[in-house]
Amino acid sequence: MLTVNLEGELALITGGGTGIGYAIASAFVDAGASVVIVGRRADVLRNAAEQLGPKVFPITHDVTDLDSAEALFESIKTATGRAPSILVNNAGQHMRGKLTESGVEQVESLFSIHVLAAMRLSELALKDMTIKKHGNILFISSMSAYMGLQNVPGYSIAKSAIEGAVRQLAVEYGAEGIRVNAIAPGWITTEMFEESMKGTDRRTRILGRTPLGRFGQTSEVGNTAAFLVSPLASFITGSSLRVDGGVAISF
Repeated sequence: MLTVNLEGELALITGGGTGIGYAIASAFVDAGASVVIVGRRADVLRNAAEQLGPKVFPITHDVTDLDSAEALFESIKTATGRAPSILVNNAGQHMRGKLTESGVEQVESLFSIHVLAAMRLSELALKDMTIKKHGNILFISSMSAYMGLQNVPGYSIAKSAIEGAVRQLAVEYGAEGIRVNAIAPGWITTEMFEESMKGTDRRTRILGRTPLGRFGQTSEVGNTAAFLVSPLASFITGSSLRVDGGVAISF
């Protein structure tokens, strides 16, 4: 019987207190890993850790503060006694508005969290991973990296950059025993998703072009993440796996 086994692994998940990040943390814990969840809201992280169990360590941190990233890794080592062997760059933000309305500031703001913060944490995680010749880095991309969506220029551009980062890091660090992959979720029922659906007819339109005919669950992304960082996916690197019900291939 094939099972996902993450015993002995320590994962750092940014934005791990809610939504997809929480689901990934839950799947990792179920597979035997210890998990550090990071976010800006201490109360949210605390509540998530209480629900997920004693193998979860909440640390309040703003990933866009690049200068404090080293302090975060020191806090992780203090709390757990070791460095992460898995990094999940999940923290993100969403903004709407055409480029002529929102300006380049939107692109800059979303790049700061989706790209620059993720690369800074990856840089620091890789230092320990390369010493041990073992590690996994997982980025949460988006279907917007594969298809044009209206009114999300900054988000789409940032997620597209992540896809390039996955390929680049996979090539550079594969020989060091480190795998780098991404998940590109489609329409997943998170709090952010529900907020974006209010007062619109988008549900019907989205389902009309989704081959599986439904929205995804956060647990489906979490389970995919656990697989990708596990030994079951030991020959997968530099890939982006779409978890979108087929929406990116539909018309």
